[in-house]
Amino acid sequence: MKSPIRQVSPAAIELLKRFEGFRSQAACLDDGSWTIGYGHTKSAREGAEVTQDGAEALLIFDMMEIAEVLEDWIYTPLTQNEFDAVAAFVFSIGLDAFWSSDVLRLLNAGATLQAACAMEMWRLGEFSGQTIVVDALVRRRAAEKALFLTPPEGFVPTPSAVLRPRVDLDGGRFVIPEPVHAEPILPEPVAAMDAAVAAEPPPMPQAANESGAPPAAAAMDAEQMEALFSRQVDPIAMAKSKGKVKVAAKGQGTWWRRPAIGWDLSLHNKTN
Repeated sequence: MKSPIRQVSPAAIELLKRFEGFRSQAACLDDGSWTIGYGHTKSAREGAEVTQDGAEALLIFDMMEIAEVLEDWIYTPLTQNEFDAVAAFVFSIGLDAFWSSDVLRLLNAGATLQAACAMEMWRLGEFSGQTIVVDALVRRRAAEKALFLTPPEGFVPTPSAVLRPRVDLDGGRFVIPEPVHAEPILPEPVAAMDAAVAAEPPPMPQAANESGAPPAAAAMDAEQMEALFSRQVDPIAMAKSKGKVKVAAKGQGTWWRRPAIGWDLSLHNKTN
């Protein structure tokens, strides 16, 4: 197996060890497969035993495979903490689920803050035929999100007296920001068209919105929320910088996975 461009750090390994728990002997799962060590399944067999050092080695090997897939699937540049958190999250939910998740879609749109929040939605489990919110999964998602949002250069102060928090009633809605067209990569006719649109006079003020707030106040709230929580990027330029192929329309993207990776996601095994 080739070495991925990026590896997970010890932070991801320690997070997984804490939440997976250690099994020295193989245990049979409900579907008939086996698990051993720190959530390892690929080579687990009935009667197998492993030491903690051996289990950590198996975990590192599992994470190397996940890192290789993430390097191919994710187009947005991530910090090491963001990459570690996503890798730990994928280990938990599986590659199949991650491929179709809002988390991957938001990451590839450059909406990393919304992607971190979307990870928290994966907190349900089935017990005795009922689907419930599992407290252990809530804590696990919180730990992954905290790691994801830890900046490498340290936290930016947010004094409460300066920035008084308000409840986000739309916290469950993850809106992907439309891509911003950067001037250096646009053809001149398109740039001229954008300039002409920008020169058009603004629409006439309207009456108070549905919540009863004046238009000026609503616009101010929208601008503040966008400045605080929206991170817009040009996914077309990003795809070019990563050397991957992508076709994108405004507000919506269609992404192609490179066909040479050769993964059987149902077994998490290389097929070539």
